[in-house]
Amino acid sequence: MRNKLASFIKDTIKNKFDVDTDINIEIPALAEHGDFSLPCFQFSKLLKKAPVTIANDLKVALEENKNDFIQEINNVGPYLNFRIDKNSYFSEVFKQIMDQKENYGNTESGKDKSVMVEFSSPNTNKPLHLGHVRNNLLGDAISKLHQACGYKVIKANLLNDRGIHICKAMFAWKEFGNNETPESSGIKGDHLVGKYYVTFEKKLKEEQDKFIQDKNVDLASMEERDRDKFIEEEFYPNSYYLKSARELLLKWEAGELDTIELWKKMNAWVFKGFQETYKALGISFDKYYYESHTYKLGKDIVLKGLESGVCYQKEDGSIWLTLPKKGFGNDKILLRKDGTSVYITQDIGTAFLKYQDYKMNKSINVVGSEQEYHFQVLFKALELLGFEEYRGCYHLSYGMIYLPEGKMKSREGKVVDADELIIEMVEKAKEEIISRNRPFTGEELSSISNIVGLGALKYYVLQYSAKTDFTFDPKASIDFNGKTGPYIQYTHARICSLLRQVSDVDLSEKIDFSGLNSQEDNNLLKLLEQFPYIVEKACINYNTSILAEYLYDTASAFNSFYSRADNRIKDMDTERQKPRLALAVSCKQVINNGLALFGISSPEQM
Repeated sequence: MRNKLASFIKDTIKNKFDVDTDINIEIPALAEHGDFSLPCFQFSKLLKKAPVTIANDLKVALEENKNDFIQEINNVGPYLNFRIDKNSYFSEVFKQIMDQKENYGNTESGKDKSVMVEFSSPNTNKPLHLGHVRNNLLGDAISKLHQACGYKVIKANLLNDRGIHICKAMFAWKEFGNNETPESSGIKGDHLVGKYYVTFEKKLKEEQDKFIQDKNVDLASMEERDRDKFIEEEFYPNSYYLKSARELLLKWEAGELDTIELWKKMNAWVFKGFQETYKALGISFDKYYYESHTYKLGKDIVLKGLESGVCYQKEDGSIWLTLPKKGFGNDKILLRKDGTSVYITQDIGTAFLKYQDYKMNKSINVVGSEQEYHFQVLFKALELLGFEEYRGCYHLSYGMIYLPEGKMKSREGKVVDADELIIEMVEKAKEEIISRNRPFTGEELSSISNIVGLGALKYYVLQYSAKTDFTFDPKASIDFNGKTGPYIQYTHARICSLLRQVSDVDLSEKIDFSGLNSQEDNNLLKLLEQFPYIVEKACINYNTSILAEYLYDTASAFNSFYSRADNRIKDMDTERQKPRLALAVSCKQVINNGLALFGISSPEQM
């Protein structure tokens, strides 16, 4: 209907003003103004007239050739508002949803384009935690939104599988592990490796405390800067544990066989553990990159930058990139004086490698907000080093996620484990479902609890825009009556229950929608029509909260429509049932499609 209206307006403008232009149609802020609105500001520059004058002239021209589906045209200042014949409007929306079904909401704005979304990217020395949960859910949803908009999507994961942090866990296992394995201990592989990383840090702290005591130093009386200096200059060079971890790193970089074998074994444990967590979250990847493969990339690119004059070399042999003073301040070192790469140099090389692999139009990095400056420098470095495709690079920065004190278990009182979080959410969902006395078998209860628990977690996280810091409240997220995933899932199940009770009603023949004229009917209709535009808006803005808000509004609109005293669909005659059931079926499809973009299942009973 929106396209039909846009086409009609476009043809009228062409005939009236002899210009060809795109048409932007909006939904009026106030329902009493109409069904659609045309802001005439968009034509002001083209027609060299005031928007109010354009609105007046265009109204006259449109009314002269008014199409059958338009009931009324009125202008409010620079806006032209249209009231549409409801029978035509409902019929168009219902037909489109029924024709497209699970594809309703999809657009072609990204047709013939590709995008790589890199997310998760964990260190292989510990299990995934609450922060990773947000990263994974955000990256997966952004991938699905781009896919719905016609892009070819590559979901990538860059595993940080090398470095001193990995060697700390390796050394602790060698020192204290007694050949413990996931099989011998019954501990999930990533948790087992994480256990030894924690062991290393604990032993290092004990060693540090003893060193300070032996030196008879009162750190509490020192300024923070002096305390840090003492630890770095006095303790670190004398630490048995740090020295041992560094020796392992040197052996790894030298390719020492036993060290490489231990590294491969412990990484394999972690990878297997990660895969189990990803599977539980419903997350998958198309491509894995490994820092152990990419950490040397970028050096040749930097040396070419030195030849071209983009980079310069200092007297000590280090190589630097000249950055604009405005917005960056200092220049950036890319190669140390010994010729080794810094972290951003690896990222430069990886950016080239990813483009070489996929030639994508866009490259999105889902990384926490603490890395914003790093990505600003990286994208500027790519530009200066001649990587034209850098313009398609985007840092999807996200904020912190917290838990209320005492709500859930955490590792060492600091990090909330992702596996524990998933289990806890499923258990909370099960408790809520049992409290409602639902007549489910044990197998049904287990399945539905898993769907509702994960739905609660995913919706709660994705209802916030990426940069927003928030506290995740597990209890509030499960509420069947709040602004939650389970509320939207329950609405879907409620529609399914209705449809089962009137399954003999045939909706395939022409339906008369003219009787749907209440405010609740119109509110729901308009929301269903907007779904493709919401999906595209959420994609363009990298903002899952737009879709989350829409899904809640749609579920609420259906419940208002269904709860009206004069709208007892089950008790109506068939002809009055049909248009209302058509609206219910359409809403069920839209909720299903919208939740699927968040990786959330839509249960048929709850």
